[in-house]
Amino acid sequence: MRLCLVLELSGVCDSAWVLARYQKPILGFQLDEVYLEWAEKQGSAPVSKRDKDIDVTVTVIKYVYSMCLLIFSVIVVMSAIFTEQTKVSEEIHPLVAFFLFWLLLIWLGMIEGGQGCLVGLQPVDKSLYAMSHPTALKSTTLAHK
Repeated sequence: MRLCLVLELSGVCDSAWVLARYQKPILGFQLDEVYLEWAEKQGSAPVSKRDKDIDVTVTVIKYVYSMCLLIFSVIVVMSAIFTEQTKVSEEIHPLVAFFLFWLLLIWLGMIEGGQGCLVGLQPVDKSLYAMSHPTALKSTTLAHK
């Protein structure tokens, strides 16, 4: 009995709630009230405080993990540039390669964002953003012909 209490105290069993949070919408599980009292069925949105807490925790973990990977990648690329282990930094000064890398990365981000906007605005009525975003109107009109 004490071993079970120690295991429960360790928090290992709490991971089952995370699995249950995502198992519920995949398999279509519902609360007992739905089956026994004919309550309204629930979708995949979090219902209980526990579900919301799990969603927030998973989102924070994903953001922190992604940020760590991004920082690691930037460190590896910058160290490769400044130790002249890339073809570009061998041929030109590493400082120029540094600024060129960041300029092209920012340009790529703007191009990707613009492409996402073109795809996202395709089903939206153009009159909704014609006055507030005239440049977006010109771009989408040209792209969606």
